[in-house]
Amino acid sequence: MTIGQSEDVRPDILRAAFQSSPCGIAVFDRAGTIIHANPELEQQFAEQKDALAGRSLDALFEPARDIDQPGQRVRRVIDHVTRSNPTQLKAAIEMSGRTSSGETRTFELRFARISDDRFIANVIDTSDRRARERDLRQRMRGLEQSNLDLEQFASIASHDLREPLRMVVSYTELLAERYRGQLDEKADKFISYAVQGATRMQRLIDDLLAYSRLENPGRPSLPTPTSDALRDTLSDMRAAIQDSGAQINYGSLPIVLVDPIQLTQLFQNLIHNAIKFRREDPPRIDLTAEPEGGMWRITVSDNGIGIEKRYHDRIFQMFQRLHERSKYEGNGIGLATARKIVERHGGTIGLDSTPGQGSTFFFTLPAAPTGPIRL
Repeated sequence: MTIGQSEDVRPDILRAAFQSSPCGIAVFDRAGTIIHANPELEQQFAEQKDALAGRSLDALFEPARDIDQPGQRVRRVIDHVTRSNPTQLKAAIEMSGRTSSGETRTFELRFARISDDRFIANVIDTSDRRARERDLRQRMRGLEQSNLDLEQFASIASHDLREPLRMVVSYTELLAERYRGQLDEKADKFISYAVQGATRMQRLIDDLLAYSRLENPGRPSLPTPTSDALRDTLSDMRAAIQDSGAQINYGSLPIVLVDPIQLTQLFQNLIHNAIKFRREDPPRIDLTAEPEGGMWRITVSDNGIGIEKRYHDRIFQMFQRLHERSKYEGNGIGLATARKIVERHGGTIGLDSTPGQGSTFFFTLPAAPTGPIRL
């Protein structure tokens, strides 16, 4: 087949495509000598029209090594591919070339066979794309370093803050114990405020440290029976469940590909949330699961106080509280932690809720590969 000939496409269409292509196109022989060049290639490399015919395609680009001669790299590509696949040539290499404007840019050359002694190359300017890729890689490295610095800062800060806070809590509790009733009513109240504030700060530091460690890649995702993680959660929360009279119902649950410890954290946050924001009736919590593509969609429904629709996105953000602390304790990190765990595993989380009737939280996690579990 030669340029302008095709069983399926009219020659005039091929010629129009050749002439109007936004990337440079060269037709060349086995020696790498250009026979035809389209206007785009002429504009990129020639100072005058039709100046590329008869030149070596390879000579338009910077030598890969000092010993390279014009046409050498193109011939190597042709020889290599035709030896491995003599009926077809399709290959690509990247070269740097000095354009007619004097600017050095990066090009990708994509080769294809036309006939035994005729070949075609699409010459695509990739300089801007490569620059964007380099910038993206640099930004990613910067983000990775920033995340590492933040994690180290959180660990160091939490350790350094814990000791003075522990001392503050110990001594304020001691004051409350020894001098309660011996001072006036205001003094007792002030001491109580100090104890509560220091204790709350301790919990906040612990929550922030746990949140900052969620991205730690130290523990791999494993095929994990959801029911096992749920049973561990219920065991850990036995006291809260008994005190609230909560009834928790679940049937058959799937095996998912997750960090087992974080799956337990996820259930703890959602079930604790359902117990805390309950109505006067004892909490009723139902867990179900159904397949959704290559994921499992798991729902946690309750009969609690519910959440107004305008707050559905807000509650997954850190430190977002919808109620006064005197009514419901907490730091507003639980649902942010739940979202981070789910998204770390490639899933999504959301909710449906009706104020006064309850909420249904749903999240997706990747299904474990079929076959026996090997831990």
